[in-house]
Order: sequence, then C-alpha cells, then structure tokens
Amino acid sequence: MRRKLIISNAFLVFFSLLLLFITSLVVIVAINNNNSKAEAKGYLYIACEIFDGDNATQTVTALKKANADMRITIIDLQGSVVIDTSDVEEFESHFDRPEIQNPGKVFMRYSKTLEIQMLYVAQLDDGYFVRVAIPLHSINAIVNWYSLIGLLSLVVILGLSILLSTSLSKRTLAPINQVIGQLGNIVNTKNYYGIDSVETLIEEINSIKAEINTKIMAIKQEKDKLDYIINDMKQGLIVISEERNIMLINAYIANILNFKQEDVIDKNYLYLIRNQEIQAAIEAAFANQKVKVVDLVLQGRIYLLSFNLIENSWIGRGVVVSVLDVTEQRKVEKVKREFFANASHELKSPLTSILGYQQMILEGIIDDEQAVKEATAKTIKEAMRMDQIIIEMLELSKLESGIQFVDEDVFLPKIVEEIIEQYHQELARKEITVHLDLAEVTKHINRTLAIELIRNLIDNAIKYNKIKGMITITLNEQKLVIRDTGIGIPEADISRVFERFYRVDKAKSKEQGGTGLGLAIVKHICGLYGYQINLQSVVDKQTTITIIFK
Repeated sequence: MRRKLIISNAFLVFFSLLLLFITSLVVIVAINNNNSKAEAKGYLYIACEIFDGDNATQTVTALKKANADMRITIIDLQGSVVIDTSDVEEFESHFDRPEIQNPGKVFMRYSKTLEIQMLYVAQLDDGYFVRVAIPLHSINAIVNWYSLIGLLSLVVILGLSILLSTSLSKRTLAPINQVIGQLGNIVNTKNYYGIDSVETLIEEINSIKAEINTKIMAIKQEKDKLDYIINDMKQGLIVISEERNIMLINAYIANILNFKQEDVIDKNYLYLIRNQEIQAAIEAAFANQKVKVVDLVLQGRIYLLSFNLIENSWIGRGVVVSVLDVTEQRKVEKVKREFFANASHELKSPLTSILGYQQMILEGIIDDEQAVKEATAKTIKEAMRMDQIIIEMLELSKLESGIQFVDEDVFLPKIVEEIIEQYHQELARKEITVHLDLAEVTKHINRTLAIELIRNLIDNAIKYNKIKGMITITLNEQKLVIRDTGIGIPEADISRVFERFYRVDKAKSKEQGGTGLGLAIVKHICGLYGYQINLQSVVDKQTTITIIFK
C-alpha cells in the first residue's frame, strides 16, 4: 500500500501544481497580451505624432530605432503601401485589412508577407493610414521563459514530494495497520496480515463495516423485539433500580399514569408514584419482605399491582412492579355474585311455596277437595315459574358464553304474526287489541334469537298491559317499535329494567309470571348484533320500546 500511497500523493501534488502552473500561465499570457496591445498602441501613437504626411521615411526610421523587430507601414487612402519596413518590393492592396477597416483596434493574425503571427493596429493620420505591427515571438518570450522555469519547478517539487511521502507513509501505515487489526479482533475477523495497498485497505474497512453493521442490526432487532413485547403487553411493567430510579417503564403504564416514557426514565420513582401504600410496598420488596398485592383505582378502572425483587447484571438489585387491569374481572365476579344471589332468591321463593303446599296436602292440613285442587294449581304455577326462570337463565348464560350462532335471512313479519297467534288466548282473556304495521323486512340473524327477542318484547307488552288495552307493533327496515298502554315504568327505574332479575313492581311481576330476565336477554341479543334499544315510558299510560337495527 505504501508505494501506491506515495504515488497517489505524488500525483496529487503534481496535478495540484500543474493546475496552479496552468492557471498562472493563462493569467500571465492574458497580462502579456494586454501589455503587448498597449505597447503596439503606444508605438502607433508615437508614429502618428512624428508623421506629418510628408516625412514617411523619417517616421519609419525613428520607430525602427526604438524597436528593430517592429514593422511600420504607411498606406494611402486607396489601400496602396507608400512605405513599409519589410523587404517586400510589391504589395497588394491593404484596404481590406481588418486593422484598416477598424482604426485603433488591435488585431492578432498571420502575416502572409512575413509568414509569422503578428499584432496589428492602425490609425488615420494626415490623409494616410499609419500601421504598426509587432511579431508575437518577441511578445511571447517572457511566456516561454516562465513556462520553462515552471516545468523545472514542477519536476523538482514532484521529486521532493515523493521523498517526503515515502518518509511519512512509514509513520502513517503503522498505526493504521494496528487500528485495523484491533477492529478486526472486535468483529472476529480472521487471517489479517496487514495492509499493503489501497484496495486492501478498502476491502478490510468494508469487511469490518459489514460485520459491524450485521452485529448492530442483530442488536437492534433484538432491542426492537424486546421493546415490542414490553410495549405491546396488556399489563404495566416498571423496573426500579437499587438507587430508586426508574430504569424501565412500558407504554401501557405510562399511558395510564399520563406520562411520557422518556420523561420518567432515570428519575426517582417518587416522581411517578405518589401513592403511599404503593411506595411502602416497593420499599418492603427492596427489604425482601413478603409483599401483598395492592389495588390502584384510576379513572374508574381497577389495577392490581404486584412487587418482586430481582438481582441481575443489568440492574444489579431492583424491584419489578407489575400492573394488571382487573376491572372487567372484578365486574364479572360482582355480576356472578349478584347473579347467584338473585337466582337463589328467585328459585327459593317458588320452591318454598311448592314445598309448603305439598307439605300441607301431605299432612292433611288441606283436606278439602277444592282446597287441594287450588293448592295443586298454585304448586304447578310456581313450578312452571321455576321452569321458566331456569330456561331463561340457561338462555342468558348461552348468550354470555360467546358461542357462535348460525345466522340466516329471517323474514321478521312472519315471526311477529306467529308469536301474536301463540298469545291468542292471553290477548283474548285481557281483551287487548293488537295493531300491526309490518313492512316486508328480512334481517340476517339467528332465527331462534330473533324469535326470543320479539317474543320477550311482546310477552312484556301483554303481561303488563291493562284490561282492554292496546298493543301497536310497527316494523320497517330501520326499526321495530312495540308500544303498549300498560302500567308504565317510573323514570327512576328505566335505566335498570335491563338488569338481571330487576323488577319495577316485584309483587305485580310475580303475579304476572315475570322472571326479571326477559329484557336482559333482549339487551344481550341486541348487543350481539349491534342493535340499539330505546325505551320511553309514562306511568299508567304507555311504554314504547324501539329496536333500531344496525
């Protein structure tokens, strides 16, 4: 490599000096030409001062003494040469010469008479053209001299630069080889024998660069993978160092606490966590004490925090805080508790009645035939209510389990008419008038769920209607509206009637055979298909339930 570096440096110096030489030569030539033109004009001025129209010979003689190489020509207005310092005896007309046509302007051209390049300038004076010409070989003498000296200087400087480059390269290559070798060791490059050419240096650098890029890319991929996993976790993660500084926090918990990750990294955890119970739990974890989990309530959500002591080379000794959103879990647990409590209560009531009546019949407390029949009828009624509660509980459980229902195109007017027909006796018993306004509407829905949805709404409209009341059912592509003239729902209870086992009037509901689950089933079916439920009611006047299709 040393030889090529020396040659490269020598050529660099040479071309730099050559460029400088050429540039200066161009400048000198330009200056020399300008000076020569000025000199020619000066001689012309002198000639015109001397010449008076009759002393051509004296004028030429005087100027030749000033410059022997100069050519002076006197030309009349017809272009004929009156006198000329050249040895030519006969001249052709000079009237078409450019310097004659453009007096006072200097021209450089080849002289056919003298067969050399010359500078020409002429001026009209006393009825004649006075022309002065200077040969270029005399003008360019200084340029030629400068060129010779410049080229000799280039050769000398080139030789000195080669000697200097040779000396410097010995000192330069040693540390370069050492650094390249060390870099090679870092990336595990084998068989490194040193640099002996520019190509070798480039190859080594490119090879090491490729190895380093590969390792950096691998590290970046691992970091990106880890960052993705940590920040995509559906739970919070905070790592606190022994100095009580936050070393890591993922996006989940940063968003919950409304902080930017970069704003809290390397800051004391007190900057982020102001809850005294959580602070005490962190300190207990550092003390390697058994730490209980802590509930944190933020913006209506419940988060469960756990604390674990860790020791590793990355952080030394620290505490990991895990944050898990348990809001839905707690809600489900609460709903389950309420559901089982309500279910137990709802089933216990009819079961108690059944057992009571049957025990009285068995023990002979009721021995009258008519009384026994009445007790048996009430027992059957309570058993049927239990059966209906269990059926609707199972139906509700199926809806909440998330199982996939098979949907099909269902013609809704037919379902409405069939359900009305099924309730024919009940409608006749209460003398309820039904008005139907049914458009030909087909919806993509599970047939059983469609029947259950409409049946529950019509069932409620009949159960809680007045004697000689009215039910109006309107169906079109946008919505299903069922309006009754029943007992109505107080405004305070409207928001709760879709809860499980909730009844506005429990005594009236049980009397009518209501289970408190019908509207809860309706709500779940609508939620499953994205339908919207609107309920409007006026006590003792009417209730209107509107199902707006998606």
